[in-house]
Amino acid sequence: MMRRDALLVAKAVTWRLVGTIDTFIVSWIVTGKPEVALSISGIEFFTKILLYYAHERAWLPFLRKI
Repeated sequence: MMRRDALLVAKAVTWRLVGTIDTFIVSWIVTGKPEVALSISGIEFFTKILLYYAHERAWLPFLRKI
């Protein structure tokens, strides 16, 4: 069970790196300020890791039935 949890965390972190880079670029384009884009992408990096992990865990009971 711990190995699966570690894999879910690793999967979440690598996906968030891709998503955070995207958020940084879009935020920079929209605001024109790299420091604001860094702030936005820094916050969303951590919040979305937690949300993704919770989402994956919520689906596990359903996937076990398949």
